[in-house]
Amino acid sequence: MCDDLQMSTKSLLLLFTFSLMLMVVACSNGYTDEEVQATVESAVISSPQKAFLEITNIFEVTSGNAISCSSRDLESPCGGVTWLDGRGEYQVGRYAIDSTCYAEVKIGYDLPDSCR
Repeated sequence: MCDDLQMSTKSLLLLFTFSLMLMVVACSNGYTDEEVQATVESAVISSPQKAFLEITNIFEVTSGNAISCSSRDLESPCGGVTWLDGRGEYQVGRYAIDSTCYAEVKIGYDLPDSCR
């Protein structure tokens, strides 16, 4: 009977140890926040991507506009393009109407490389 009790105690101890190890492994999240952040930063550095800059408005600059073509050293006529930058703030650029940039812009699309 003592042998059965010792065997039962050993089995319980072994089962408890195994359960404890399983809980520790299951509760571990694997990576620390620092490791995750370092991985994200290295991925961003190794594969840079240009920001999506959504065009929100296209307009022709007239003499009544606060900033005319001549103050930007552009020949008249010129046009303006408004877009949202990466922080969600509006930016405005002035371009010659006959420029590649002004010809490529479309509202709702990404700002073309020729405008950047």
